[in-house]
Amino acid sequence: ADSASEVEGMELVRRADVAMYHAKRVVRDEAAFVRYVPELDESEARRADLARDLPSSLHDGTIYLNYQPIVFVGAGEQIVGLEALVRWNHPHHGRISPEELIQLAEEVGNRDELYSFIVHRAARDAAELIAEHPDDGLFMTVNASPAELRSPATVDSVAAALAAAGLPAESLFIEISERLVDPDEEAIVATMDALADLGVKLLLDDFGQGQTSLSFLHQLPVTGIKLDRQLVLNSAESDTERIVVESIVGLSARLELTVIAEGVETQHHLETIMRTGCRIVQGYHFHPPLHLSKIATLLRHQSRPVAAPSGGPVPAAAPAAVLSRPA
Repeated sequence: ADSASEVEGMELVRRADVAMYHAKRVVRDEAAFVRYVPELDESEARRADLARDLPSSLHDGTIYLNYQPIVFVGAGEQIVGLEALVRWNHPHHGRISPEELIQLAEEVGNRDELYSFIVHRAARDAAELIAEHPDDGLFMTVNASPAELRSPATVDSVAAALAAAGLPAESLFIEISERLVDPDEEAIVATMDALADLGVKLLLDDFGQGQTSLSFLHQLPVTGIKLDRQLVLNSAESDTERIVVESIVGLSARLELTVIAEGVETQHHLETIMRTGCRIVQGYHFHPPLHLSKIATLLRHQSRPVAAPSGGPVPAAAPAAVLSRPA
């Protein structure tokens, strides 16, 4: 049973399995050809470590949230919102990208647990910040993938998080990528409707890169859009792209949709996006994703309130469409 030929045969089978699973998980192409190389063993061993440690990491602090401020620019600048971004600092493998973490959670069956962790922590932190700064009109945004929108557990997790934190539903926004939403997929639309029934606000993320037309947004229970990062960057280099953004912002205002521009990385980006009439922005020009303690410090030291373009105050709850209107 321990003959050299049998050992070689078992090893060949093992190597073929390693290559096959790598192709299914990473390449995700049934027609792809993946050749076994020794580095695949290291990749599989690393993945096994991460899969083993994922459940405990949700409780030991190595998986955590950072928050990137969303800023309203009027007569001054005021943080009005935060986007929750998950991070994993593994003790042996270092920083794991959010994309790898989410994909791993889906593959090993921890997706619902991970999303529950994210939304509960974000709601708790949002409630604490709002209690400290009740006049700032703060809101929190949390991303949801198509897999999460298809899961029956998602609505229950959001409802439970709101109740546990004592967070008003209108202070929580769920971001859904436009590129991944199919208005004809009943399961996704049903979840979006159920979230809207809770009072949660829905944002269509990455807007401008998918197939959704503003004229069809009435089919979805969304209250706002986030302009795609690349669209924002392109608008700073092309008058044509800037005119497209101006059209989106203007029509969104008429439809009473909030508009947020993400990917504002430079002063030139900001000046361009301000010319389109958009006043709610997000990007490294203002702040990178930060630990909660640093967010709290920023909020304590910011000037308030900032007037909206119409001359009115920043709304006490989530930003209204008036913040997207041209000045």
